[in-house]
Amino acid sequence: MLAKSKHFGQALYNSFFTSPATFSSSSSSGGADKPLPALLHSDVVKLISSIANAFPEIVEVRSIGKSVEKRDILMLEIDARSYLVKERAKGKSAAAEEELNLHYHNKPAIFITGQIHAREVITSSMVLYSVLRMLHGDILH
Repeated sequence: MLAKSKHFGQALYNSFFTSPATFSSSSSSGGADKPLPALLHSDVVKLISSIANAFPEIVEVRSIGKSVEKRDILMLEIDARSYLVKERAKGKSAAAEEELNLHYHNKPAIFITGQIHAREVITSSMVLYSVLRMLHGDILH
């Protein structure tokens, strides 16, 4: 299976989710710097590129616009349907391939968004974590 056979690197994954960035906080604790499980924009871009390079058969990255800072707003699309049809239809008839195609292309989708508002720093980590779990399964164990 694709998700079990491909790994973009456990070390890269660990570097993103075990070494959080430090942000200045203005909470009631006196505004001291606190570690938050958040990623910098450059980290997010690097991780997205790594995911796309590790899974080129099913992952596509595109820009859906620009931020006010003129940075690309990236969208990751994961679509394994064509890959699964191709893999499962090997050696089968055209009718069987068509049946598989209809089966996989009628499946519902999952839509996950994050980092919609600048102060929602945890959401990019949550989305990327969800993507990695979908692609790798039990990556943490």
